[in-house]
Formats: sequence, C-alpha cells, structure tokens
Amino acid sequence: MNNPPPKTRGTWRAILFLFVLATLVPELLIGSTPLSRINQLIFQFPYYGSAALVIREVVIRLKLSRTGLLVLGLAFGVVTEGLALQSIFNPHFLNLDISYGRATDINWPWAIYMVGYHAVWSITIPITLAGLVFRDRKQESWLSRKGLGIYAVLFPIMALAFHAVFVKMSNFRAPSLPYAGAALVVALLIVAGLQLKARPALLPPLRGPTWFPGIVMFMVGISWLLLYGEIFRTPHLLHVTFNLALGIGLAAGFALSLRRWAPAGAPDQRQFSLIAGGLAANTAFGFVVVSGSTLDTYGQIGLVLLGGVGLCLLGRTLRAS
Repeated sequence: MNNPPPKTRGTWRAILFLFVLATLVPELLIGSTPLSRINQLIFQFPYYGSAALVIREVVIRLKLSRTGLLVLGLAFGVVTEGLALQSIFNPHFLNLDISYGRATDINWPWAIYMVGYHAVWSITIPITLAGLVFRDRKQESWLSRKGLGIYAVLFPIMALAFHAVFVKMSNFRAPSLPYAGAALVVALLIVAGLQLKARPALLPPLRGPTWFPGIVMFMVGISWLLLYGEIFRTPHLLHVTFNLALGIGLAAGFALSLRRWAPAGAPDQRQFSLIAGGLAANTAFGFVVVSGSTLDTYGQIGLVLLGGVGLCLLGRTLRAS
C-alpha cells in the first residue's frame, strides 16, 4: 500500500467523528436501532466505525475514485447482510417475512436494496461528510499503520461476533453454496474496487443551482427506500421483476446523476448538497421504520431537528469558505 500522506495534529477528532457517524446514519437515523434500543449502538460502533475507517484509509492511500469507494461499500454490504447476518438468505430474518422475490436460496429484492443501502448510506455518505467537516484533512491519511491494523482486525472480529449471535438467535445457517458465492462476490468487489483509481473528470459538472444535486439525491434515495419498504407489503403492489427493474434503474440514475451533477472534483457545496439530500431521505424514511412507538417517533423528530441544525451550520460554513 502507498505511503500515507502526512497527518496534522488533531486527527483523532476526525477519526472519532467518522467512527460514530458511520453507525448513526444506517442505524439510529433510519430507525433501525431506535431510541428505545439505543444501548445496542455500543456493539454496532466498532463494526460500522472500523469498516468506514479502513475503507477510507484504503481509498486515500491508494488514491481510489469515488466509484472505487462505492464498490468497496458494496463489498461491505455483502459482508454485512450475506456473511455476518445472513439476511439475504434467511426468509424470516428477525421474524420478518422477506421471502418476496426469493430464488436459489436468496432474497433478491432484500439483497439488492440492503447491499445498495450500505454502499451509499453506511459507507459513502459518512466518509464524504467527514471529509467536508474536516476539509483541511480531507486528503490526509487519518490512521497510522498500527491504527489501520487495529481497525482492520477489529472489523472481522465484530463480523464474526455478529454472525455467531444471529445464528444463535435465528437458528439459521445459510446453505453452503450460496454462502460461498457471497464470499466470492466480496472478494471480486474488493479486487474491482482497488483498481478504480481517481482520474480527472472527463466532463465538467452540469451548471445549475448548488442545491439541485440534493433534490436529485433525495428523490432517488426516498424512491430506493420506498421500493425497499414495498417488499414487506402483502399483497405486493409490484411484481418482483418490476420491483427489481426499478431498483436497478434507480441505481443507474443515481450513478449518472452523481457523475454529471456532483462528480468527485466538484465544489464542496455541491458535494454537501448531495449528502444533505441523502441524509434527508434516510431520516424521513425513519418515520416509517419507527412508527408505532411514541418514544421512538419523538426521538426521530429530535434527530431530524438536530441533524437539520448541524447540516445548516455546515452549509453556512461551506458558503463562507
């Protein structure tokens, strides 16, 4: 691995910020781990946080593109939902009925939506937002070799721990062949992601108001999450083929919009707009996830307000810089 760029003092704040944010976005802000079960975050921080820090470090040291970041995020999603939790194989994961679209022992709509969710909301958005908050350290390595080694060991340990816990909880083990296939997919995604080096954008970002990428990201994000929610409906509103086709179409639209409206080299305000739109979609969908509990609903309202204030302050700082 390439020698890391030099670090400046105070990097621990950036490390702590990403370590925490990488868990809050995919767990607390979307209501998957609501306020009433906030104690569970203690075990989730080392899992999400270590993965985000390792992936960011690899991207910085190897000078990977944002596409490379997204592909490594996909690998993280397959590790999480396929190898650790086995949710893409278990039709009754957490006593849910996610058998919709199931074939060859795989819950296909769940697999596509959850792996895509992790790539964007668990990895890409937290890492990008951390870079905007700590702009003077955005291109720096944040971890020493020892620190990278610690987090690189901590992540698989936590993955194995979650695997053991969920096997015991559900008494479910995935069939050997699909499970091995998931491991192979992880390996292929990692190899592919490591080849995607950062290059100058072929086309400049399209002109338009800086808030427009956020609108696009919100619409794509909320559509993705609503399609994910549709797989829990009985009877289903959409045929599984149509559901998957829409999901793939949304993914393609997201990639195209990202490339044209807010490429990696675009000004920070466009990057911020994109991130804000994604977080807004994520948190808004949280009201669907936590519905039914007064405590969790009020907690979600509080998270919306706190997150909104934080994003407004960051947006003001970026405009002034």
